[in-house]
Amino acid sequence: MQLRMKSADGLIFHCANMVLLFCQSSQLVSIPILGQEHGVRRKMHTYVLQREQWLTRPIEEVFEFFSRPENLQVITPPWLDFRMVATPQTLQAGSLIRYRLRWHALPIRWTTEISEWNPPHGFVDREVSGPYALWNHEHSFSAYEGGTTMRDRVTYALPFGILGWIAHKILVKRDVERIFDYRSQTMQRLFPA
Repeated sequence: MQLRMKSADGLIFHCANMVLLFCQSSQLVSIPILGQEHGVRRKMHTYVLQREQWLTRPIEEVFEFFSRPENLQVITPPWLDFRMVATPQTLQAGSLIRYRLRWHALPIRWTTEISEWNPPHGFVDREVSGPYALWNHEHSFSAYEGGTTMRDRVTYALPFGILGWIAHKILVKRDVERIFDYRSQTMQRLFPA
């Protein structure tokens, strides 16, 4: 492993066609080197959002809700004009979900893949194509005090280098937080105490 670059944001190590990025948030993220065959190396600012919520329902019931793709539209804020385009009837590892939305009037098409599926304890969806350079959303569920603790960990990065960093500071961070705030409120309404 060689030290390739040091910056104010962290350290980037190069090892076997992968970049290990240690950012200020103390997260270690492995990403492919883009354009490596042409000698191009890109640094990617990664961000992490973590949320936890306790619901009064059993883990099987909460997981069942998340295993139905149509419920993604239910827990997404209306201001995103979120619409499913193509989805399987049931989710499993390898399932692709295609949807469209509007973000500040910009039309966006997005495809995610269920990369891990472990009922009723969790699953992971990752972006295949869409607005992010990286989107990895880990959903985990655990039984706790007669209900379910639901945890989300989203690791994401924006394209466009410094412009993406600026967009994150100005809009994206706030919007991602608002999306998950809405989701939390909706889940509390759907699964009241």
